[in-house]
Amino acid sequence: IGGNPLVRVGIVLLFLGVGFLLRYVAQSFVFPVGLRYVAVALCACGGFAFGWRKRHTRPDFALLIQGGAFALLYLTIFAALRLHPLLSNGLALVLMIAVVAFAACLAVLQNAQVLAWVAFAGGFAAPILCSTGSNNYSALFVYYLILNSAILGIAWFKAWRPLNLLGFFATFLLA
Repeated sequence: IGGNPLVRVGIVLLFLGVGFLLRYVAQSFVFPVGLRYVAVALCACGGFAFGWRKRHTRPDFALLIQGGAFALLYLTIFAALRLHPLLSNGLALVLMIAVVAFAACLAVLQNAQVLAWVAFAGGFAAPILCSTGSNNYSALFVYYLILNSAILGIAWFKAWRPLNLLGFFATFLLA
């Protein structure tokens, strides 16, 4: 809620700029599609590293950079799954889970409730985004059990009530 609004606008513009840059590169140069996705993923990892380095000197800025990098990586995986079938549904789900786990660990290490909330919101959306329509409800609820267990583990040490509410409402609504 707090922080610099100009930085927030800058993150949104950076996010849109990456999309336009990818479109320009696709039209102007002959780059393999896989290399484009790898380049964007590496830039997102660089955003994580830059945000991690700035966490002590400018914590609000660092969290926004990390959140933007998280969103960019998450949407890169989704685009590699849906726009260009470079990833299988299972691999995309595993990668999204890894991104969620990484972002949740960063949130706990930095005591950043907002980053944890965004990470778990993405975690609850991952099975919907990677759905094949197989209606495997038992696997879905085991996945949600694992997510809610992770939220319980965080709640044991941190009193982040909005995160607990996210787990409850997301599980209830998706069920």
